[in-house]
Amino acid sequence: MKKVLSLLAVLCLSAGLFVGCGSDSNSNTSDVSLRQIHEDIKKEYGDDYLPSVAIDNNMLKDSYGIDESWVDEVIAEGPMMTKHVDTFIAIKAKDGRADDVEKALKAHQQKLAADADNHPENAAKLKSAQVRRHGDYVFFVMLGKDKDLSDNSSSAGSSSAGSESGSVGSTVGDVAGDIEDGADHLLEFATGQVKRGIDIIDKAFSK
Repeated sequence: MKKVLSLLAVLCLSAGLFVGCGSDSNSNTSDVSLRQIHEDIKKEYGDDYLPSVAIDNNMLKDSYGIDESWVDEVIAEGPMMTKHVDTFIAIKAKDGRADDVEKALKAHQQKLAADADNHPENAAKLKSAQVRRHGDYVFFVMLGKDKDLSDNSSSAGSSSAGSESGSVGSTVGDVAGDIEDGADHLLEFATGQVKRGIDIIDKAFSK
């Protein structure tokens, strides 16, 4: 009987420790400020932070599938000029609604990526968008400097020279390869730019 009671005491103590650990992990989000994260991200990107127009509740619903009733707090901004796609969304979801918010933002992310090649000037940035979640906080990040393509001018020139000396068939293949390599390079660059914002968000929840 004493052994049984001792075992029960150990189990109760263990359960108490696990509950305590859960409370500690939740406390990491209790002091998080969306406004501070927003300010830190704007500071990180500087002049390359382009979103300046607030995304209202109607647009959140129509464009992103996020119902106002899911949201406890939100900061959402898009670009002023239509030629840009830069977007930042930070949402603190109401209890039990974080899954819905995350699902909606990921669906939007996937839609942008699938349609990106129809917008070649912004394809890399559209494909690089990321959704990040910490507890009830969900973020959508599509930000960063655009890659300067002037560095590729020399390779374009060499391809042109090759077209004069080589066969038409091989030149077409070389140009296609250059285009594919260039697209991969642009995507890598855009992904790195988005990571700057993701790192700011992750840091806020690691304190």
